[in-house]
Amino acid sequence: MINLNSLNELTDGDSELLDSLLNEFLNTTEADIRSLKEGIDHGYADKVASLSHRIRGSSMIVGATKLTQLTQDLEVAGQQANTDVFIPLFTQIEEVYGRVVEAINSTR
Repeated sequence: MINLNSLNELTDGDSELLDSLLNEFLNTTEADIRSLKEGIDHGYADKVASLSHRIRGSSMIVGATKLTQLTQDLEVAGQQANTDVFIPLFTQIEEVYGRVVEAINSTR
């Protein structure tokens, strides 16, 4: 579900720094997902695109490839104001994010 190789390289094996970055990812992404849901509920395509981009970037850093792909798809949908796919993609993002959280917690 996640590949921490690049993050391990970035932190040079510092487990405290790694843990801190993972906590920051979890806290920030949780808040971003709540805001993303709000944007979807109101049909704010620009907000959906922006938040999806933000989540995609942080997902790449922790090696959450499936989450990265889904948020990229939602970002494009937001840019194109393709609101029909917002809810189905968001549902998948929530599910995958839950698995990412479990994977991160199992590494500690």
